[in-house]
Amino acid sequence: MGYKMDVIVIDNFLSVIDFDRLKLGMLGDAEFPWYFSNGVVSPTDHTDFLTNYQFTHLFYDKYKPNSEYYPYLESILNKLDPRAIIRIKANLNPVTAEIVTYPFHIDYPDCKTAIFYLNTNNGYTIIEGEKIKSVENRIVIFDSNLTHTGTTCTDQKYRCLINFNYYE
Repeated sequence: MGYKMDVIVIDNFLSVIDFDRLKLGMLGDAEFPWYFSNGVVSPTDHTDFLTNYQFTHLFYDKYKPNSEYYPYLESILNKLDPRAIIRIKANLNPVTAEIVTYPFHIDYPDCKTAIFYLNTNNGYTIIEGEKIKSVENRIVIFDSNLTHTGTTCTDQKYRCLINFNYYE
């Protein structure tokens, strides 16, 4: 696909059954809790304040589950097989009139980052200059020291992904 060697892109990461169960559980259930976050990278980044927000769900933080919905991730975690998890956070970015690119950052140093896409849209992730399209059931795995960023989308109601930070 032309991606850097330290960026692994895997399409159809989960079986259709596992993927549909996860997507329906998070995006088809009115009961799934999404929380307003006043900032995508940080509340003070230099993005337009009208687009510098997202909805998040923190599944796992500070080396322990943080959500009753953590079991939703079992199929992904079984395949990633992390030695230790630092954080798992879902991001839901509402549609914007034009694609907004957020500031480059790293989540945590010296570990792995994996981004799992829950829906296909025209948004994308940029990792050290490489653009990865948002395609549902795709996972991107890379060294956490590589700077990355995400965008909004303009062709769907939202762009939704799950970000994993972990040790192999």
